[in-house]
Amino acid sequence: NNPEDVKKYVNDMIAYTCIAGNEYFATVKQLYDSDVYVIDPSGVDYMRFILQYKNVSDIRFVTIYINTPPELRQERALNQRKDKFEVYYQRILDEQGQFTNFKACSKFDYAISNVDFDKAYKILDKIVEVEYHG
Repeated sequence: NNPEDVKKYVNDMIAYTCIAGNEYFATVKQLYDSDVYVIDPSGVDYMRFILQYKNVSDIRFVTIYINTPPELRQERALNQRKDKFEVYYQRILDEQGQFTNFKACSKFDYAISNVDFDKAYKILDKIVEVEYHG
């Protein structure tokens, strides 16, 4: 998102994070219109705070931590997505502390290892089925 979008939607934001100088956010409406929202640990903390602050109690919040080993993240970022190494490295630096704390404090409901994509997808699908349908 560009800085103008951030300013334009600041009062409607329910999730926000900044990674490698890029700002990401979601509005309350986007959450109501979505079943899944992907965000980093800082964004999760921000969202929890805002949900409580704005007294939004009708959004069901389930946190799923998807862990990918560093060497696999690098391979996917550089070879599949074709990220520039500098961009990838800055992102890793920005996220490293967030994810270390997130894992240490177990701030998630579920964890999935994303080494085998098909297996990880099946596990995620099962979690969504259980959480959505009970």
